[in-house]
Amino acid sequence: MYYIYLYTAGVVNRVTVDHLGMLVFGTFNASISAKLIRNRFRVDENSEWIDTKNSQHVFGIGQTVLFEVMRYSIVFYLDFVLNSM
Repeated sequence: MYYIYLYTAGVVNRVTVDHLGMLVFGTFNASISAKLIRNRFRVDENSEWIDTKNSQHVFGIGQTVLFEVMRYSIVFYLDFVLNSM
């Protein structure tokens, strides 16, 4: 596990009451736990995170979100076939 603090953007591809899922650079999955989303945001009946103080602030499917990367892990899976003739 690596700890890093930088900002990047992701496109929301999943919204649940537990987390906000995003695709970063069209390749990597990122997830923000509901515990780390500001308390004033709530999930509505359309499965969008809405700011209760400003209804124009909405996180929904397909929207781009700027967020802080706090930690990441890299897992490599290497599949190969060894052939002989």
